[in-house]
Amino acid sequence: MSRKNIEKFSWSYHLLKMYGRMMHYLYYGRLRVRGKVNIPDKEPIIFAPNHQNALMDALAVLFTNQRQMVFLARADIFKRKFFSAILTFLKIMPVFRIRDGYSALQQNTEIFDKTIDILKAGRPLVILPEGNHEGTRRLRPFKKGIARIAFQAEEACDYKLGLNIVPVGLDYSRYEKSGAELLVQYGEPITVSDYFESYHENPARGVNELIAELRKRIGELMIDIRNEEHYEMIDILRRCYAYTILKDRHFKVTPWNRHAAEIETIRLLEEFIAQNPESVILPELSETAREYRILLGYNKLQFRNPEEGKWPWWKIIGQGLLFILCFPLFLAGFINNLLPVGLPKSIVVRIKDVQFRSSFKFGLSILTFPVFYALQTILFHVLAPWPGIWTLLYAISLPVTGWIAARYRLLFRRYLARLRFRFLRYTYPSQYRNILRLRSEIDRMMMEVV
Repeated sequence: MSRKNIEKFSWSYHLLKMYGRMMHYLYYGRLRVRGKVNIPDKEPIIFAPNHQNALMDALAVLFTNQRQMVFLARADIFKRKFFSAILTFLKIMPVFRIRDGYSALQQNTEIFDKTIDILKAGRPLVILPEGNHEGTRRLRPFKKGIARIAFQAEEACDYKLGLNIVPVGLDYSRYEKSGAELLVQYGEPITVSDYFESYHENPARGVNELIAELRKRIGELMIDIRNEEHYEMIDILRRCYAYTILKDRHFKVTPWNRHAAEIETIRLLEEFIAQNPESVILPELSETAREYRILLGYNKLQFRNPEEGKWPWWKIIGQGLLFILCFPLFLAGFINNLLPVGLPKSIVVRIKDVQFRSSFKFGLSILTFPVFYALQTILFHVLAPWPGIWTLLYAISLPVTGWIAARYRLLFRRYLARLRFRFLRYTYPSQYRNILRLRSEIDRMMMEVV
């Protein structure tokens, strides 16, 4: 595939995407998608997600959609011909920046012209309006390229293209680790034609108004902590006080309910800080939140554990027996997948940019799993004295037991965290009481804030 026909449907790309989607769902322990009804069926689309986790942000959009789409990415990753060919096959095109040089910047004209062909062909574009990634739960300033591309595409089609921009909110429980939770939320589309009048009167104003609306829409879909001075405090409190909100309102703790409660917590805190910047409660709240986080981390506890301190013994014993019964399946999956899982992990720890680790790990996993599975199956067939049907069953068992092992590990870690807190009240009662005291202090001060 060349850049000239990058918008064409590709069967090889389609097959690779099917495999990648399966790996993506296995990579994340909990993947939740909401708002797909907001995606227009026939109109041209630009998807605009927030950008916190390198390549995984683009893949989150790709693998939660059925369509083949084209991505725009910064040009410096295209420098080597080998990588450039791979990226082009993956339907990724470069966008040049000032730092790439003025001569390189002129190549954007060709790229932007190509985006018009892509949109005309009904192929969605994915543009990350922040331009680069950063591992903070904050929506950073937008580049204006996405708005300019939208208006230029409409202008080239005599303003009859009917282009929509779909905001996408992404939220990762952890950036660099597999088994994390990923929430993908598609917002209501922005119709570019709504800004034609403003754009015709003053192009700069039209671009700014479209960017402002897009920023507002994406910010409503994600964890967006705007206050930089109190970022750490707000980040801690949104993770613990969200459970208090759900408990007080008798809401079930689900990923989306928790996500909404976290957004509400951030809003309440930022409104209070804006109205009371010199409030004496802020330093005390910040110090208490920091101490609470440190104490939980020291004891390897989760933010919701204090709500579960009265976990009944019959549940502890029952779930423990289930883990014992399922341990042979975990062990089989762990041993069979030790090499394809362990190799990418051992390589990515050398990458300094934490947000790139998950991208490299996922990319390496796509390559290592089929290779190791094939080698292990061949070795089993050669060494095992059983007929071919057992070899087939063994090959099938590799991904199945691998998935079971990953889920077992994730659930067992939660079980241990709850168990640790249950036993903390007997082994270290002073720390147990201190955790409950700090949590109670946080809830009391938050009641004053809200």
